[in-house]
Amino acid sequence: MYAGDNDLAGGMSPEQVSDDFRKLADRILNELPECRRIVFIAVKPSIKRWDNRVKIQQANALIQKQCEENPKLEFLDIWPLMLDENGEPRKELLVSDGLHMSDEGYRIWADALKPLLSKTNASDSTR
Repeated sequence: MYAGDNDLAGGMSPEQVSDDFRKLADRILNELPECRRIVFIAVKPSIKRWDNRVKIQQANALIQKQCEENPKLEFLDIWPLMLDENGEPRKELLVSDGLHMSDEGYRIWADALKPLLSKTNASDSTR
């Protein structure tokens, strides 16, 4: 699951974004009992929204805490993968608008998700 980027940019607080995640995760897990796990991909850093990074990191921290408290939720922190040596968004991971991801950005996400998907598939095969 990826969400919150546009919400924070639109003026929602980190607490509101975190609460929305909780409500959606609860609804998914209640209505789809076969769902074994939800992986939340951290709200990404971007050039266009770099001025909003403190609120983004606050929302990510709140959501990460929720994930740590529920074994069916997992938080994937992609920030370290998307920042350069100066701690700023890697330009090659974003298209020219500085917001949306490039193919290389999606490759970074896919590579980070693979071990989590493999872990889910391995647990499925043991059932």
